[in-house]
Amino acid sequence: MTEDSLKDLVREYVANTMHEAVVYIHSDRTKNLTHVLDQLRGVCGITTVSVLEPAAPLSQHREKTKIKCKFLQTHPSLRVHLKVMREAARQLPGIHSFQILNVHRIETKAKIERNF
Repeated sequence: MTEDSLKDLVREYVANTMHEAVVYIHSDRTKNLTHVLDQLRGVCGITTVSVLEPAAPLSQHREKTKIKCKFLQTHPSLRVHLKVMREAARQLPGIHSFQILNVHRIETKAKIERNF
């Protein structure tokens, strides 16, 4: 297998498995939100996390933040992947809830170029 064919395989895998989700997280207000979000990167294929709406206090100890995260689907079905991702996120220190609002597949640059 040549280096170029390996790169093509990786590009095709990413093009077919990259998704984006909008999520509400409830987090511990005593934890630094930036550190909490940094911990999400790498959980179940999450590659990027962006804050869509600033954190809003829910109580003295909890806040709610709307985020967007991009991730690679690493399980055979999206449904299973989302369940595992939600459970893994809730295991992180400072995250109490991980509510996925919507998910869609991302058209990557590699996929768009391949179609032309």
